[in-house]
Amino acid sequence: MPGKLEQIARQFVSGDPASKSLRCYSEYDRYFYINGVNPVSILEVGVHLGVSTKVLSLGFPQARILALDVRIQPIEFSAFANVNYMQCDQRDHERLEAIIASEFPDGIDLVLDDASHLGANTARTFRVCYPRLKSGGVYIIEDWGTGYLPSWPDGAGYAELAPEPAGAEIPSRLPSHDYGMVGFVKSLVDLTDGMSGGPNTSISQIRRLEFTEGICFVMKH
Repeated sequence: MPGKLEQIARQFVSGDPASKSLRCYSEYDRYFYINGVNPVSILEVGVHLGVSTKVLSLGFPQARILALDVRIQPIEFSAFANVNYMQCDQRDHERLEAIIASEFPDGIDLVLDDASHLGANTARTFRVCYPRLKSGGVYIIEDWGTGYLPSWPDGAGYAELAPEPAGAEIPSRLPSHDYGMVGFVKSLVDLTDGMSGGPNTSISQIRRLEFTEGICFVMKH
């Protein structure tokens, strides 16, 4: 049986290729259920036509939702009283920081980045928003697979890379595809506590990383 968000999303199904698929909402439902995610403060970066914003509004009526996009569209949000729709370019880090500090002074439970799908932009947004995420909060990164697309501005076709140094009995480096979004989400492993410890910064507080097709879930310590 479809979960709560998937059921709600079925009301808004359209032929728009840039809108989230029902599979995406199914993954949300699964992850939120398993991890007991029930946010009261949600930041969505990248709104497009507002479908996912409306789904989140109906799915979490107790939540305050801040929906940001690089350009404001004529989206009808009047029936969604818990949504605040604002213009903000994710590259404008000072404005993004100021908006978050004003709207969520006590922190954020859930962040969804479904904006540019460019690795460098998404990494910078993460560095701004992740420190504002509450302990146990979840940060979702959408469409990280664009890094495998040769047609994408920072993507490239996949090619297997040989261990280095070549011919060594025990190679010390295992290079892998690191273009765009793929390179960014792989870098998050460096910020997850491991046997040898990670960088001691405000963004090295990752409790758990989970990857599904096109979605990366990050849970904060």
